[in-house]
Amino acid sequence: MSQPKIKAFVMCYNRPKYLAESLDSLLNQSYQNIEIIVSDNSTSNSCNEVLKNYASNSQIKIIRRCPSLPALEHFNILLKEAADSQYFMIFHDDDVLKKEALEKMILEFQNPNVVAVSCNAFKLYNNRLSQELFIQDKTTITISQPEELIRRYLKPFPGHAPFPSYLYNSSAVQNISLSKKRGGKHSDLIFLLDLISNGKLVMLSEPLMSYRIHSGNDSNTHDLRSTFSLIRKIKKYSISTHLINEFKFKFLLKYYLQNKKKASIVLNWKLGILFKSTLAYFATHPLVLIRVITNKIKRIESR
Repeated sequence: MSQPKIKAFVMCYNRPKYLAESLDSLLNQSYQNIEIIVSDNSTSNSCNEVLKNYASNSQIKIIRRCPSLPALEHFNILLKEAADSQYFMIFHDDDVLKKEALEKMILEFQNPNVVAVSCNAFKLYNNRLSQELFIQDKTTITISQPEELIRRYLKPFPGHAPFPSYLYNSSAVQNISLSKKRGGKHSDLIFLLDLISNGKLVMLSEPLMSYRIHSGNDSNTHDLRSTFSLIRKIKKYSISTHLINEFKFKFLLKYYLQNKKKASIVLNWKLGILFKSTLAYFATHPLVLIRVITNKIKRIESR
């Protein structure tokens, strides 16, 4: 039986340090029918020296985006370029796939109702591989309802798969894109919620990749406007007030710690009001606050 072709796009942006490791992890896949497209969206020539080493590899195609595109527009361009393949993945230039990752993930598409498959991942802090996982479940999860995906997105336990680990059925992604107006830096969740309307998402509990966490990650920045925009959007689903307030509390705490030195007096005043109103909620629901603190301790201990 022939293997269906997978297009693996690598979103490259000014990060030559980890690029070779990411590309090698794709080249070393046990799944053979794979085409690798490096989409170099760098604002400098920093990745050129690394990419020169792969220029003669027939399995790799290198595209230079000039001028450099905004991040969401870059992702949406790749969605269009993936339309001629049956399956595709949009991978990051600093993450690492296990050798058997694609081979195991594509098996889930034997169910015709599956539109995307993702996997668990170890958290890789710069070059230090931890035993901390994104998903705490011991078995494969199939998600068909938006409320279940939102709950996983908002909570570290049981957690959700990292966005670059998704393998997509191309036909299910047509007419879906990332939008800054619909979630900002959280537009990946809105994208997946749109995708669920076309079928089921599968999250493999087995860690088949390492997701690198460092200062250059977009996930390490906390944007006030887009986060509260996200909260407004998910309120239309059947999500508990407890869960939304727990998420809001953790976000405000992170945002304040990240911005307290450079924030204006007005911003600190507004943050103070938001934080106090959320804290007032926990004062009347102490068990929810205890759960937040307990989960944080568990995450620290697992690193």
